[in-house]
Amino acid sequence: MKKNNFLIPLVLVFLLFSCQTEKLNTETLAAGEDKFKLTSTIISLDQAPHGLILLSEINKIETKLRASTQNAFGKIIDHKNGVSIDTEHVIYIENGPNYHTYTFNIENTPGALLQNLILTPLPDGSYKALIFTYNLTNVEKLNIFKGLSIDTKGKTSITDLDHPTMSSKTDGCLYADETIWYECNESSKSAESVPCTASSPQTIYTIGYRNCTGNNDSGEVWEKNIPDHSDKVGNEIKSNRERVVYAFENPTDLFSSLAPYNRGVPTQPNVSNSFAWFLYYLPNNLGSVISSDQISGYYQGFKAYYNINPNNPHTTDFIIWGLNFKLNNPDVSWEQFRSLFFTYTPTGFLQQVVLENPSTILNYESLISPDFKMRKIDRLKYPKFTALVQSLKTDIQNNPIILNKLVDLTNLTEEQVLASLTFWKGPSLRFIPNLRGSSVPNYGNFNTADTTFTNIKLEFILGLEQTSVISMRESISFFLALAILNDFIYYGEYISTNDSEMSIIFEHAKYYYTITHLNSENYLIQLR
Repeated sequence: MKKNNFLIPLVLVFLLFSCQTEKLNTETLAAGEDKFKLTSTIISLDQAPHGLILLSEINKIETKLRASTQNAFGKIIDHKNGVSIDTEHVIYIENGPNYHTYTFNIENTPGALLQNLILTPLPDGSYKALIFTYNLTNVEKLNIFKGLSIDTKGKTSITDLDHPTMSSKTDGCLYADETIWYECNESSKSAESVPCTASSPQTIYTIGYRNCTGNNDSGEVWEKNIPDHSDKVGNEIKSNRERVVYAFENPTDLFSSLAPYNRGVPTQPNVSNSFAWFLYYLPNNLGSVISSDQISGYYQGFKAYYNINPNNPHTTDFIIWGLNFKLNNPDVSWEQFRSLFFTYTPTGFLQQVVLENPSTILNYESLISPDFKMRKIDRLKYPKFTALVQSLKTDIQNNPIILNKLVDLTNLTEEQVLASLTFWKGPSLRFIPNLRGSSVPNYGNFNTADTTFTNIKLEFILGLEQTSVISMRESISFFLALAILNDFIYYGEYISTNDSEMSIIFEHAKYYYTITHLNSENYLIQLR
């Protein structure tokens, strides 16, 4: 019994020590994690907070590049014929208040490896220059161009201009790259992708670090020559441990033995953002649509549109869609294209357009109640009018006051009024700016010489789309319902004798009253 009494406090001490050790290890692990979330913005050198220092550094680097030769992915790269560093499209990355990097694109010939210059600050206020060379496909470059993140793991070669031999293993160490994933704008990091939305895409950073890790014959991870830093995890490195690399939080010399073993330089691939390069990255069948004729309306038009907001996924997606549209509709001129897709368009219209088939967006489709036909593009451009047309029969059927007045105005029965709204498959609606008939303005017309279309005055449709006043919207809807009904009756019975019967809508001697767009609201009030 005496012996057992002695063991009990010993076990308690052991458990207490184990708990304390676990707590200390947990705190040590937490200390090794990021305190800040990486952020990146696109700036020009003129906007850089450290612009004067950077300009001096870039001049020195250009001299070094002209005198150096790099070997990456089996290719020899030299800049003896000159160096051009893009200072208008610079990626500025911050990790907290004390650390940042600048990423410049080194312009090269089409088809060459992508090279970036990364400047990372040193403790003395100067900058270390690293060259990141990427072996990427044109599809990946196009995604970067569109502002999307890509995983560069295994596709990156890093060269230190001051220590070029570090691109190969020396003393068990070399430069290596890792990937940090910010999933859907959250701060968690992993190598596993999760579904993201277009408004909340994942962000990926490439981390260049001094790696003293390799693999032995059995595939186990080994590490050596790792300095004994305070943020080291535990007293020994365990085999098969997933390496977690973080960005520096303070100016640090990556080559120095004092650099934290699990921290490095953050960057993102930077491609030239010129419109010409964008066309080059496109599949051949698209780039050739307009690149062969740089004075064409499409080339200049898309270039102007791109320059308003370059490297934006919505911008580049629509240009790609537009090129496919041109490929499928070669006879559509740029002026016609601009009228279709850039004139009188609601918010978010182009984002909806890119979801449609470019070869069928101009096709007419039958709507439900009444069976008018509208082009898909018009349904997207004029959603309120589309809703009015689709619900016209139901709205009139459910409003006995308006239905009765339509009966009086048209001398038709209720059944005939409702039937006329679904008569046959209906004409195709066409919206005409400044519509005129018989030399006077009108709101719509139907011509027996062309029974395929019913013309509606575009400005009146826009009035419906743009108004936010409920009473005004109801007034316009009522007037358009009258216009459509009158025109549809003519369509069904083929009794029109001219093309301007709707310059004045529904005159009726019985009421001594003419309904126009100017008084339809007053007339609608009388119906209530």
